Amino acid sequence: MSKENALHRLIFSSKIYNSTLKEKKIKSTSKIEIETYPGSIEIGNHIFQGKLTLSGHTIDLRDKLPWEIRATREWNKEFHSFFWLHHLRASNTIAASRFSQTIIKKWIMEFNNWNELTWHISLIAMRIESWVLNYNFIIKDADQKFIDIFFDSIQKQSKHLLRWNTLNNNNIDYLQTRLSLYLWGVLKNKKKFSQKAVKLINIQIEKNFKDKNLFDCSNATEALTLLRILSLLKIINQQTFNLTINHLDDLVDYFLRVIITLMHNDEKLSIFNGSFENNDDFKIILKNLNKVKNDIETLVSLSSLGFEKISFKRLSIIIKSGKFNSSRNYLGPLSFEASIGKERLVVNCGTFSGEDKTWEKLSKNNHAYSTITINDSNPDFVTEKKFFEPPLRGDEDTNSWLEVRHHGYRKKFGIIHVRRIHIYHDGMEIVGNDSIIAIDNLIKNDKYHAVLRFHLHPLVSASRTGNIDEVLLRLNKGPGWLFKVNLQKAKVDESVYMGIKGEMKRSQQIVVEFDIDSPKQEILWKFIRLPERELH
Repeated sequence: MSKENALHRLIFSSKIYNSTLKEKKIKSTSKIEIETYPGSIEIGNHIFQGKLTLSGHTIDLRDKLPWEIRATREWNKEFHSFFWLHHLRASNTIAASRFSQTIIKKWIMEFNNWNELTWHISLIAMRIESWVLNYNFIIKDADQKFIDIFFDSIQKQSKHLLRWNTLNNNNIDYLQTRLSLYLWGVLKNKKKFSQKAVKLINIQIEKNFKDKNLFDCSNATEALTLLRILSLLKIINQQTFNLTINHLDDLVDYFLRVIITLMHNDEKLSIFNGSFENNDDFKIILKNLNKVKNDIETLVSLSSLGFEKISFKRLSIIIKSGKFNSSRNYLGPLSFEASIGKERLVVNCGTFSGEDKTWEKLSKNNHAYSTITINDSNPDFVTEKKFFEPPLRGDEDTNSWLEVRHHGYRKKFGIIHVRRIHIYHDGMEIVGNDSIIAIDNLIKNDKYHAVLRFHLHPLVSASRTGNIDEVLLRLNKGPGWLFKVNLQKAKVDESVYMGIKGEMKRSQQIVVEFDIDSPKQEILWKFIRLPERELH
């Protein structure tokens, strides 16, 4: 998305404006030999055969051009970014290069003038990145006519990007745009263009450092996107103009640690705030930076991003705190995800990525998170700093614990939610205590009903036992686990997992319902590994 309005669109679509985007011929181009995205030969072969899978949806291109096919918004965006080109490049064949030339040539014939669908500022930036980094592969064995129209199209889009890069509406897109402007300068062998881009990048970095905003990042997927952009900028800059980019090394190192912290033991990303589990880019980034995952230190606290982590040996908990870094109103305060070894136990539902507005709305509801919902209403988005309470931590002889709280229900009901989670050092038990505390006196005639949810990973099977307060859990591998809740009834309901972009998988959830009828009410629950220790 961008800040383009009706006046912008009127100007951009005019013949006069499009004529101003023409540039003089460039006599030479640089040769970028970086293997930024190694790609998959298997996926490349599927694309070559006319089957393109993007955002979880596969489209058959053998009979029609991609833009002639009815596809989802996300599929179209990913196609027009051309980020899929690195898979074609992986085959390293002349046939694959010619295939890319055919698609690009037809794309230029259709979309080389401003178009509302394909010329969003952020989308142009992604496309320029892909075209520049894959430039040598694309023009391999091409005739001069194609090379000229291809280069001219890059020039035209880049000139529009330079003029209107401020139309981005978030910090990540700003950074992506300025990376692409830097790459444009590299391709043209024009250092001054890359210097302009670096000047803009430095201004943005300094502002984010001053405000401690971290580019408005709010989830693991966005952090991975930032790491991709920053690491690519670092590598290309080292290979080319070696300009001074403020704090770049520190930012790359920090976001490497952010990703490790928000990653489960199976190396999948946690799915809070619109994130998805896929982390393929991370493996490529590590390779390009010559980094080893095990050498990167985990951060126990990401307070600036609104996340905390507690781990001991096989047990790992990632929890969303009551602090929000993003200006977007993401829900699920104090929701958590838990993994045991390389298997995820408790997750969140994730965010729907298709066209169905009903599913999109449902996936953004507080019910979609492993947390408490009161009176079937979403908590308020808290912005007052006085309500951002730091987490508490402790280590005891047998366990380590973490406590967080949020005030999202304070204005509505005069209630705050406090969650404390213990993980036991022997790997046998996870214990939780959810406290509902009335800051103001509860109104006697008002009813307060709470629902505590634990969404389970699709590979976890849940079933009731003979006791109403217990649920038996079977993981895909390893021993079973028992969920137990104190003085309440636990039931098993259907759920859905959308952690893989474009996919919806059936799953289950544990649901505990209760009335709030005292100024302080505690719900004690635990996950116990079987064969279980003595229950208390």
